[in-house]
Parts: sequence; structure tokens; C-alpha cells
Amino acid sequence: MRCIEIITLRSTRAVCESVLTEFLRHQVQDDELQAEGKPADIKIYTQAGMNSDISIHIHWDKSGKCVNKSSIGFNIVQELKCLGLISHSIWIEKGSKSTELKKVEFQTTL
Repeated sequence: MRCIEIITLRSTRAVCESVLTEFLRHQVQDDELQAEGKPADIKIYTQAGMNSDISIHIHWDKSGKCVNKSSIGFNIVQELKCLGLISHSIWIEKGSKSTELKKVEFQTTL
């Protein structure tokens, strides 16, 4: 099952991307966290025009259900919560990997 863990920070100060990247790299390599496996991917996004607002997306490919927030996610939240407001959620991919999106057509009525 594919899911994404999203941690969003709304801060009043800019977050140093290189420090954040190094912190995330350390979290993924931490032996204590390996029980839940390594994430498939981690991406960092910033809001357009606002380098103080960041969103960290942790992509998981799990054999079981994606219902619990990960230890990696929990550690990230603990580290960032002093910088501002945090949102931490899990989103589960619907459909299968082989499902292709069909062209969406919009119709307007006047």
C-alpha cells in the first residue's frame, strides 16, 4: 500500500534548507528507526514566495496499512515545532499503481 506522510510547518522565520536536509538524512539513517523500514522517498516543498512555510512529504510503500504516523515523522515534528505551527497527517493512495487517469473533460453550461 502506498501512502504519504505530510508534515507542514508555518513559521515566521526562514528555515535553512541545508540544515533541514541534513537532519532528514540523519533520521532516515538512524538504526533505531529501521524497524518500520525506510521511506521510499522524502521531498521538501516550500510555498511559492514564502520560504518560511515548508511541507515535508514522506512517501511509503508498505505491505500493511498506513494508519500510524512514523517515528521519523514524529521526530521531525518534535524538532520543528519550536519554529511554528505544525500539521502532521497520513494520506493513503486510492486505486492501484496500474490505474491510469483518464482524460478529464470539463463541460460548462451558460
